[in-house]
Amino acid sequence: STPYCHTTAGLSERNKKRLAKTDHDGGSRLSWAGTDLQLPVYAKNDGTAGFGFQDVYGRMFWNRPAPTITTRFYSISNGRFAHPDQDRPISLREGAALQTFDVTYGFYAKSIADNARLIGNAVPPELARRIGLALGNEAIVIENDNMTSHEAFDIHKAMGDTNYSISLRKMNPT
Repeated sequence: STPYCHTTAGLSERNKKRLAKTDHDGGSRLSWAGTDLQLPVYAKNDGTAGFGFQDVYGRMFWNRPAPTITTRFYSISNGRFAHPDQDRPISLREGAALQTFDVTYGFYAKSIADNARLIGNAVPPELARRIGLALGNEAIVIENDNMTSHEAFDIHKAMGDTNYSISLRKMNPT
């Protein structure tokens, strides 16, 4: 099999029309509220503060943090996962890049959904690297062998960009 690289999920004709009407660079489904493209579930309440998840069918922003990459990031109906300018969802490769996977990393699952699940469920490689550096450079001190549910990790002051001193200690029950 071949790797899924710059692959996107297909869109229905209706969703293609919705994206075409959605403002670029952060637009939302409110761009087509009150039209025949409006989703019935939102017809009476779109624009109402606190009603529904406002990011569904939304476009990502160029100059704001990306949304959390979930296992369904390939679908515009599951969050703000449309490309900022192009009328399409972000690709598997773009989602992987946001998760900090190297551009050469291949995904070989059997479907777009399976590959998206791998990417969305992954610990971002850069985060894993930084945690590994922190744990590799500092000792973990365990103060009590009989740990209970009253114990917690206490993260001490940060020591530079990637070095943290971590200790596990028994908390006093109240």
